[in-house]
Amino acid sequence: MSYTVLFRKAHSHCHCFQRCSNCINFTANWIKDPIIFPSVHTSLSWEIEDVHRQSVKLTQLFISGVESVSADLKLVSPRDPSRRGSQVSFAHPRGYSIVQGLIENGVIGDFREPDTMRFGFAPLYNTERDVKVAVDRLAKVMASKPWENSRYRQRGVVT
Repeated sequence: MSYTVLFRKAHSHCHCFQRCSNCINFTANWIKDPIIFPSVHTSLSWEIEDVHRQSVKLTQLFISGVESVSADLKLVSPRDPSRRGSQVSFAHPRGYSIVQGLIENGVIGDFREPDTMRFGFAPLYNTERDVKVAVDRLAKVMASKPWENSRYRQRGVVT
């Protein structure tokens, strides 16, 4: 048994959830794996509108959560969910150090020069609880002021 799964290639100009020239189809035999199958089976039963709705819910929850725990972080992604995909970016002058502190606390973000912290959400498996945990950990990291620790200021090749 195998399933045809639609995956969207990551292109900076494509933030849609619709079939487009950037989408590819392939048969994924690994989906038969008994460990993976239950979650994939559930995901395959979603319509694309359900995936988009979940993406909007998670990103909106993250935005409101981040803004409630820190006035120092500036939303740089479009606030309007129709103008962004499943990523949310915030800016802070010490963004690199904050991302390093988050990674150490189990929240994987991405830093983009000069000051942007980017967070991606996978609506097929991230939950509202995941978002709330991430926001709680962000509050903890912000309170700890990681930019004051030289360990968090050392730039690596990758975030």
